[in-house]
Amino acid sequence: MGKANKGNKKDNIKAAVPAKKVSTTKKVAMEPGFFGGHLASGHSFVLENTTEDMALRLDGAALGHDASAGPTTLFVSTERRDVKIALCTLDLSKTPQWTLNCTFTPSEGAVTFSTKGPNTIHLSAYIDAEMDEDIDDEDAINMFMDRATGDDDDDDDDEDSNDGDDGDKGEDDDDDDDDDGDDDNN
Repeated sequence: MGKANKGNKKDNIKAAVPAKKVSTTKKVAMEPGFFGGHLASGHSFVLENTTEDMALRLDGAALGHDASAGPTTLFVSTERRDVKIALCTLDLSKTPQWTLNCTFTPSEGAVTFSTKGPNTIHLSAYIDAEMDEDIDDEDAINMFMDRATGDDDDDDDDEDSNDGDDGDKGEDDDDDDDDDGDDDNN
Protein backbone atom coordinates (compact mmCIF):
# COMPACT_ATOMS: atom_id res chain seq x y z
CA MET A 1 0.00 0.00 0.00
CA GLY A 2 2.87 2.36 0.74
CA LYS A 3 4.13 2.17 -2.82
CA ALA A 4 0.69 2.92 -4.21
CA ASN A 5 0.47 6.05 -2.06
CA LYS A 6 3.87 7.24 -3.26
CA GLY A 7 2.72 6.83 -6.86
CA ASN A 8 -0.40 8.85 -6.16
CA LYS A 9 1.66 11.48 -4.38
CA LYS A 10 3.91 11.89 -7.44
CA ASP A 11 0.87 12.16 -9.71
CA ASN A 12 -0.60 14.81 -7.41
CA ILE A 13 2.64 16.79 -7.44
CA LYS A 14 2.85 16.68 -11.24
CA ALA A 15 -0.73 17.88 -11.55
CA ALA A 16 -0.07 20.80 -9.20
CA VAL A 17 3.01 22.02 -11.12
CA PRO A 18 2.05 23.96 -14.26
CA ALA A 19 3.51 22.87 -17.58
CA LYS A 20 6.31 24.96 -19.09
CA LYS A 21 4.12 26.08 -21.99
CA VAL A 22 1.34 27.89 -20.20
CA SER A 23 -1.04 29.54 -22.61
CA THR A 24 -2.81 32.65 -21.44
CA THR A 25 -5.22 34.97 -23.16
CA LYS A 26 -5.23 38.66 -22.34
CA LYS A 27 -8.19 40.81 -23.36
CA VAL A 28 -7.55 44.43 -24.35
CA ALA A 29 -10.18 47.04 -25.26
CA MET A 30 -9.53 49.06 -28.41
CA GLU A 31 -8.69 52.72 -27.89
CA PRO A 32 -8.12 55.21 -30.71
CA GLY A 33 -4.57 55.94 -31.84
CA PHE A 34 -1.33 54.00 -31.90
CA PHE A 35 -1.40 50.48 -30.51
CA GLY A 36 1.66 48.47 -29.59
CA GLY A 37 1.90 45.18 -27.79
CA HIS A 38 4.14 42.23 -26.98
CA LEU A 39 2.82 38.76 -27.65
CA ALA A 40 4.83 36.16 -25.73
CA SER A 41 5.47 32.70 -27.11
CA GLY A 42 2.45 30.45 -26.77
CA HIS A 43 0.21 33.25 -25.53
CA SER A 44 -2.61 35.16 -27.17
CA PHE A 45 -4.48 38.38 -26.71
CA VAL A 46 -7.86 39.57 -27.86
CA LEU A 47 -8.58 43.11 -29.00
CA GLU A 48 -12.23 43.71 -28.24
CA ASN A 49 -14.09 46.34 -30.23
CA THR A 50 -16.54 47.75 -27.68
CA THR A 51 -17.90 50.33 -30.11
CA GLU A 52 -18.96 49.97 -33.71
CA ASP A 53 -16.88 52.83 -35.09
CA MET A 54 -13.28 51.65 -34.70
CA ALA A 55 -11.08 49.81 -37.18
CA LEU A 56 -7.70 48.21 -36.45
CA ARG A 57 -4.89 48.48 -39.00
CA LEU A 58 -2.08 46.06 -38.15
CA ASP A 59 1.12 47.54 -39.58
CA GLY A 60 4.05 45.46 -38.40
CA ALA A 61 5.42 42.50 -36.47
CA ALA A 62 8.98 42.26 -35.16
CA LEU A 63 11.15 40.11 -32.92
CA GLY A 64 12.66 41.75 -29.86
CA HIS A 65 16.38 42.35 -29.36
CA ASP A 66 16.56 39.30 -27.08
CA ALA A 67 15.08 36.85 -29.63
CA SER A 68 16.55 33.40 -29.99
CA ALA A 69 17.02 31.21 -33.05
CA GLY A 70 14.02 29.48 -34.55
CA PRO A 71 10.86 30.52 -36.39
CA THR A 72 7.92 32.12 -34.59
CA THR A 73 4.59 32.42 -36.41
CA LEU A 74 1.98 35.11 -35.77
CA PHE A 75 -1.64 34.00 -36.20
CA VAL A 76 -4.93 35.91 -36.27
CA SER A 77 -8.57 34.91 -36.01
CA THR A 78 -11.70 37.01 -35.70
CA GLU A 79 -14.98 36.61 -33.90
CA ARG A 80 -16.80 36.61 -37.24
CA ARG A 81 -14.54 33.99 -38.80
CA ASP A 82 -13.08 31.62 -36.25
CA VAL A 83 -10.27 30.41 -38.52
CA LYS A 84 -6.65 30.69 -37.41
CA ILE A 85 -4.66 32.35 -40.21
CA ALA A 86 -0.86 32.71 -40.26
CA LEU A 87 0.10 36.34 -40.96
CA CYS A 88 3.88 35.93 -40.95
CA THR A 89 6.71 33.74 -39.69
CA LEU A 90 9.61 35.62 -38.14
CA ASP A 91 13.11 34.20 -37.77
CA LEU A 92 16.05 36.00 -36.17
CA SER A 93 18.51 35.05 -38.94
CA LYS A 94 16.15 35.53 -41.93
CA THR A 95 13.18 37.83 -41.25
CA PRO A 96 13.34 39.53 -37.84
CA GLN A 97 10.50 41.89 -38.79
CA TRP A 98 7.66 42.00 -41.28
CA THR A 99 5.49 44.82 -42.63
CA LEU A 100 1.79 44.02 -42.55
CA ASN A 101 -1.18 45.86 -43.98
CA CYS A 102 -4.20 44.18 -42.43
CA THR A 103 -7.34 46.13 -41.54
CA PHE A 104 -9.97 44.68 -39.23
CA THR A 105 -13.33 46.47 -39.33
CA PRO A 106 -16.01 46.49 -36.63
CA SER A 107 -17.92 43.78 -38.51
CA GLU A 108 -15.04 41.37 -37.73
CA GLY A 109 -15.78 41.57 -34.00
CA ALA A 110 -13.03 40.73 -31.52
CA VAL A 111 -9.62 40.06 -33.10
CA THR A 112 -7.39 37.37 -31.53
CA PHE A 113 -3.63 37.25 -32.07
CA SER A 114 -1.54 34.23 -31.08
CA THR A 115 1.96 32.86 -31.65
CA LYS A 116 3.71 29.56 -32.07
CA GLY A 117 7.46 29.37 -31.64
CA PRO A 118 10.18 30.35 -29.18
CA ASN A 119 10.01 34.16 -29.39
CA THR A 120 7.92 37.13 -28.31
CA ILE A 121 6.49 39.12 -31.22
CA HIS A 122 6.10 42.90 -30.98
CA LEU A 123 3.07 44.26 -32.83
CA SER A 124 2.45 47.78 -34.06
CA ALA A 125 -0.96 48.96 -35.20
CA TYR A 126 -3.21 51.97 -35.51
CA ILE A 127 -6.79 52.10 -34.29
CA ASP A 128 -8.97 54.49 -36.28
CA ALA A 129 -11.94 55.77 -34.29
CA GLU A 130 -13.32 58.07 -36.96
CA MET A 131 -14.27 55.45 -39.53
CA ASP A 132 -17.95 56.45 -39.84
CA GLU A 133 -17.36 60.12 -39.01
CA ASP A 134 -14.92 60.54 -41.95
CA ILE A 135 -17.62 59.42 -44.33
CA ASP A 136 -20.18 61.72 -42.72
CA ASP A 137 -17.80 64.71 -42.80
CA GLU A 138 -16.95 64.07 -46.44
CA ASP A 139 -20.62 63.86 -47.36
CA ALA A 140 -21.33 67.07 -45.45
CA ILE A 141 -18.49 68.89 -47.24
CA ASN A 142 -19.72 67.67 -50.62
CA MET A 143 -23.26 68.80 -49.84
CA PHE A 144 -21.97 72.22 -48.70
CA MET A 145 -19.87 72.63 -51.85
CA ASP A 146 -22.80 71.59 -54.06
CA ARG A 147 -25.04 74.19 -52.44
CA ALA A 148 -22.35 76.89 -52.58
CA THR A 149 -21.67 76.35 -56.27
CA GLY A 150 -25.24 75.57 -57.25
CA ASP A 151 -24.24 72.14 -58.55
CA ASP A 152 -27.21 70.61 -56.82
CA ASP A 153 -29.60 72.39 -59.22
CA ASP A 154 -27.39 71.63 -62.23
CA ASP A 155 -27.63 67.91 -61.52
CA ASP A 156 -31.41 68.10 -61.84
CA ASP A 157 -31.11 70.12 -65.05
CA ASP A 158 -28.70 67.57 -66.49
CA GLU A 159 -31.22 64.83 -65.86
CA ASP A 160 -33.93 66.88 -67.58
CA SER A 161 -31.65 67.67 -70.50
CA ASN A 162 -30.85 63.97 -70.84
CA ASP A 163 -34.55 63.29 -71.20
CA GLY A 164 -34.68 66.01 -73.83
CA ASP A 165 -31.66 64.57 -75.60
CA ASP A 166 -33.43 61.25 -75.94
CA GLY A 167 -36.29 63.04 -77.63
CA ASP A 168 -33.90 64.94 -79.90
CA LYS A 169 -32.30 61.71 -80.99
CA GLY A 170 -35.67 60.41 -82.01
CA GLU A 171 -36.33 63.60 -84.01
CA ASP A 172 -32.93 63.35 -85.68
CA ASP A 173 -33.78 59.82 -86.73
CA ASP A 174 -37.03 61.07 -88.27
CA ASP A 175 -35.16 63.85 -90.10
CA ASP A 176 -32.73 61.31 -91.50
CA ASP A 177 -35.65 59.24 -92.75
CA ASP A 178 -37.12 62.33 -94.44
CA ASP A 179 -33.79 63.10 -96.12
CA ASP A 180 -33.60 59.55 -97.37
CA GLY A 181 -37.10 59.90 -98.70
CA ASP A 182 -36.19 63.13 -100.52
CA ASP A 183 -33.25 61.42 -102.18
CA ASP A 184 -35.58 58.67 -103.38
CA ASN A 185 -37.87 61.24 -104.99
CA ASN A 186 -35.06 62.87 -107.05
